[in-house]
Formats: sequence, C-alpha cells, structure tokens
Amino acid sequence: MTTRRWYPTLETLEDGSAIIIGGCEYGGYVNSDNQDNPTYEYWPSKGEPIKLNLLADAMPVNLFPLTWLLPSGNLFIQAEFKAEIFDYKSNTEYYINDIPDAVRVYPASAATAVFPMTPANNWTSTILFCGGTNLKSNQWVTNWPIASYPASTSCVKITPDVDITWQYEDALDTGRTMGQVSSIEIEIGQLA
Repeated sequence: MTTRRWYPTLETLEDGSAIIIGGCEYGGYVNSDNQDNPTYEYWPSKGEPIKLNLLADAMPVNLFPLTWLLPSGNLFIQAEFKAEIFDYKSNTEYYINDIPDAVRVYPASAATAVFPMTPANNWTSTILFCGGTNLKSNQWVTNWPIASYPASTSCVKITPDVDITWQYEDALDTGRTMGQVSSIEIEIGQLA
C-alpha cells in the first residue's frame, strides 16, 4: 500500500485483485480529520490512491466501510448513513438514499449478510443490515463510550442491482451492535 490504513476494507474483485478502501493513519474507534484516509487503491498496485467522496462525506464514521462486489460488477458501499453504488472501473460514484434508522459500520457494527444468490432469483444480491446505533455525525467522539449507547433493533435490506429502495425487515427483539451485550448472553456466560 502507498499510505497507512488503520481499519480499511478489502474487497476481492472479479479479476482476483483487491480494492483497499478507506481507513485512517493512527487508529481509534472513530476517525478524525487529522488522520482520515478517504481514498482507495488496489493490490497489486495500479498507481496512487484515488479519493472516494462517500468516505469524506461519511466522516467521522467511515472506518471499515461495508462493501460488496455486486453481480453487475459494481461495488455497493455503505458508511455512516451514506450509501452508494460505485463503478470502480470508471471511478463513478452513484449515491443512493441514506440507510434508514441507524449507523451500521464500525464502531456501531450491525450484523450484515447477503442472502443466497441462486438461479431461482437470477443470482440477485440482496443485502441485509440489522442493528447499529442512531447517533448523528456530531455525536461521535474519539473516546466514545461504546457500551453506553443504546443499540438499534432496526433491520433493512436492499437489492442494489435491481432496486435502490431500502426495504424494512422484521425488527430484532433486542438491539444489537458490537459494543452491546444482551442479558441472554450474560446469562449464558454465567452458566458456562
């Protein structure tokens, strides 16, 4: 890599190379202007890093941007409340509506999954997001007391190659985020 990247995302591309997205220079729960690296580059290298506007717009919650290679060959990227379809071959960003209800990326880390892509659904990629936290951009601080904020119960999904509308799924019974521990998990731990 040509620059320091703490908590970037790596996504394997169709040709077996990797795109390295975002990160910061020195680490921490939450990014800051003095260390932000809102760029992407490739491995093996294809030259100097290139700015990714979504990451700059998602400050300070843009570490580990959630990224998937879509069947179309484009990337779906989500950070803070922002989301886009990214044609990395032409360096074109197509912003879509913000993800509803909650920040889903680190350190609010929601659960995410891609539904199975099968011949029955024409190899369509539907991505599910559950949990996170609803803090706004100005509420994130570098010494964030992660476990003291309530977690979201919201679940949403999107099928970005087909429809860029966010759809609601059934909510979780209990809010979930990386820093949250449910009473059920505590009870299970006490039984072990």
